[in-house]
Amino acid sequence: MMTQKPHHRFVTAAAVGILLFASVSRVFAEQPPEIVHVDVDAPTRAVLVEGHRFGNRTGYALLQGSSGTVLAQLTTGSWTDDFIVAFLPPQLQPGTYRLTIVKGRNGKAGLERLDKADNYADEIDFTWGAQGPAGPAGPRGLAGPKGDPGTVGPAGVAGPAGPAGPVGPKGDPGAQGVAGPVGPQGPQGATGSVGPTGAIGPIGPAGPQGAAGAQGPAGTVLNTTQQLLAFNMTSTLQTIPGNVTFTTNDPAGTTNVHI
Repeated sequence: MMTQKPHHRFVTAAAVGILLFASVSRVFAEQPPEIVHVDVDAPTRAVLVEGHRFGNRTGYALLQGSSGTVLAQLTTGSWTDDFIVAFLPPQLQPGTYRLTIVKGRNGKAGLERLDKADNYADEIDFTWGAQGPAGPAGPRGLAGPKGDPGTVGPAGVAGPAGPAGPVGPKGDPGAQGVAGPVGPQGPQGATGSVGPTGAIGPIGPAGPQGAAGAQGPAGTVLNTTQQLLAFNMTSTLQTIPGNVTFTTNDPAGTTNVHI
């Protein structure tokens, strides 16, 4: 009994490992297909489907109605993991349709899984033929998350100069600058006009007595007697050795008396 327990434990652990590996493999193997873009070539009625994880086994390309009913099964021309070529039926009229891509599995597509296997199918709406008028705008969606800042663009052309702003407040006086060199001498100016005559100065002190002058010529002797007292007489007395001269002013003329 004791020799069988380790064997039993080994079998149990191996079974768990196999089941876990199978579950993980199934998760990765059953990733849903993704339709990225659909285009229709009108002359050949070929439907070109681009996407991911379509599988390498040929599945189904279906046209479904709004209620989920299958309108037509498209004939497939080629099927790869990321590209499918299918063809529209000849009787199909232009319009808007819903394309459903179902992955193939184990050699069969398995249409019975459309109702319960979201991991095996993907769908997209497309328009074939003339496009009708645009429908009304739908409701505004929610704001998306803020994107990353873009790169800085090149500098634009400088705009025109704006109007002059108001005069700012007076600044503080700056420090006194260094004295500049002395400039060259300018030309001589024109002579100014003569100023007004100044006031007469005060009388200066009396000068020293001058030297005696030369003796004058002898005067004439009066022969007539004149009444000197009858006239105003102005005389200047000079001290001259041996001679005295009187000068009188009268209406009749000047009389010199020499003594």
